[in-house]
Amino acid sequence: RWRPPVLRADRPMMEGKYDAAEARAAEAGAIAARVDDANAAATLSMHAFARAHFQGKLDELEARLPAVLDLLARATDPFYRRAFRAGMLARLGRAEEAREDLEFLALQDPPPRGRPMHVWLADACLALGHAEAAARLVPVLEPLAARRFSWSPFPMVMDGRPIASWVERLKELAACRAVSRVAPLSNAPPAVSAASPFEL
Repeated sequence: RWRPPVLRADRPMMEGKYDAAEARAAEAGAIAARVDDANAAATLSMHAFARAHFQGKLDELEARLPAVLDLLARATDPFYRRAFRAGMLARLGRAEEAREDLEFLALQDPPPRGRPMHVWLADACLALGHAEAAARLVPVLEPLAARRFSWSPFPMVMDGRPIASWVERLKELAACRAVSRVAPLSNAPPAVSAASPFEL
């Protein structure tokens, strides 16, 4: 029962209505508090992290990141945790700290699994200007280019941007052309899409 209100929090978050998104997440939290469900804690923590992310609250993100990574370590496989950490460090302007995770995940053969993982790695790849990793990530992400990014494995947080926007920049980098680096987080809300979260 805690999942529907979390899903209902996606639309206001995508529209930049963060108070409404927080209220719906709080509703989910009140329900989840009555059950022993590790996924609930991880999902709600990720939702709070995402709200701070989309509002460009860098200090809050820095403060929340260790706890989120700890939750991910207990609730997901290590590949997802490392990819998420790489992507967030890149978005926080700490890309060099993400190099080890990026190279471990993107340069292995076969490439890593999991849709959102590849987008997080793309952020780190672009921030570091890592052409070899870009070449490895293009064929993984290109088949998903028409889709929009969701912060799975908890499909409760929508970003809404098309994955194609990462694919094009990765192609430029892989071809050793100039590519703009990932900027520090801004307060721009995620893009609103008519697509349902269930269509991802």
